[in-house]
This record gives sequence, C-alpha cells and structure tokens, in this order.
Amino acid sequence: MDLWFNKTKQQAYYNTGGTVVRDSSGTITSQIGRYYMNTSKYQFVKDVVLVNPDYTLNTDRLDFFSENGHAYLFGPSTITGGTEQSIL
Repeated sequence: MDLWFNKTKQQAYYNTGGTVVRDSSGTITSQIGRYYMNTSKYQFVKDVVLVNPDYTLNTDRLDFFSENGHAYLFGPSTITGGTEQSIL
C-alpha cells in the first residue's frame, strides 16, 4: 500500500487497497481511502469492510468524522452481527 499526501488539498489518500486499524474498535479495509485534514473526515470507497467484535459491515462508501464520531453509509450496505443481518 502506498499512502500519498496532497499538501495543497491537505488530503492523505491511498487508491490501491489499504487497511486502517483503529484501536480495538475495528479494522476497515477498502480499495480507496482518503483523510481530509480540514474537516477531520475519513472516507472509504469501494469494497469497504469494517470488522469489529460486535458486527461486520460491508458497504460501497463509508464517511467517518473523527471529531464527533458520526458515520455515514452510501449505497447498498449489509451489517451482520451474531445471528442477525440487516440490509440497508
């Protein structure tokens, strides 16, 4: 994985697949990942999989704002946990 930084846009990104580990709360893999420094927003695109101890999330796009902890899903998404499955 190569991680790039665009100084003008204040954006870090990868576009050849990558994995982001956020302490024990989960691991996110995706084909494209971006971090926008000005808005503290992480954006994961294409084949996004979030795995944590309670559930697994598959989606087309996931935006996560680190300052307030809000996450937004875009496109068809599936959340699987325990014996339940939700399709959004």
